[in-house]
Amino acid sequence: MTARNDWRKWKEQQRRERDSNKALHHTEPIQQEFIMGILSKNQETGSTFEPFPAGSYALEIKAAEWKATKAGNGHYLNLEMVVIKGKQKGKRVWHTLNLDNPSADAVNIAKKEAATIITQIFGEGRDVDSIKQLIKMITGKRVKAQIKIRVDEKYGDKNEVAYFNDPAKGKSDVVDSGDPGDESGSTPPWEKKKKKKKDKGLDSDNPDDVKAAKKAAKKARKKKEKKEAKNW
Repeated sequence: MTARNDWRKWKEQQRRERDSNKALHHTEPIQQEFIMGILSKNQETGSTFEPFPAGSYALEIKAAEWKATKAGNGHYLNLEMVVIKGKQKGKRVWHTLNLDNPSADAVNIAKKEAATIITQIFGEGRDVDSIKQLIKMITGKRVKAQIKIRVDEKYGDKNEVAYFNDPAKGKSDVVDSGDPGDESGSTPPWEKKKKKKKDKGLDSDNPDDVKAAKKAAKKARKKKEKKEAKNW
């Protein structure tokens, strides 16, 4: 009886080993297929870490995070931005504003960059009282910047912000270098308002002209509303 039990145990052990070998044999191609599937998906979506061409780009600030420096002697605002148009649409670039730093020069540069970003978005004369307010103001907003490629033999080349286009210096117009000739959305919002007022005749220094322009605009608006109501 003992010999038969031993034989059964030996057969059961042999069966388990065969099953284990089969599972291992089938796992390798499955894993390889899974990995190849991921690589193929990345290639299809263009998800790579290679830098995109240098040039002027329209960007959206996806996130702004206040972080402490590794040395523990200051803080910086980390901006995550994404290209919003052209052939490089969807590509990301990061930039830091050293607003709390032992280096006075670094702080001054960061303050100028922050001021340029605010001016691009809201126009001149917009004050910011805190980092928290700054983050809230710029997150989700669009800016224009000149992007460069930083050569790094150790960690690989990457994109960096050379500067944010300064409206006061006439650098606000952006043509995406990945799609030359596409200037849609390149006019700052405050310039659009000025143009709108000028087209309506509301930028005149003569009060009578402004009054007449407002009257004409009101008349045109009522005419349009009447036409739309009739079509409806």
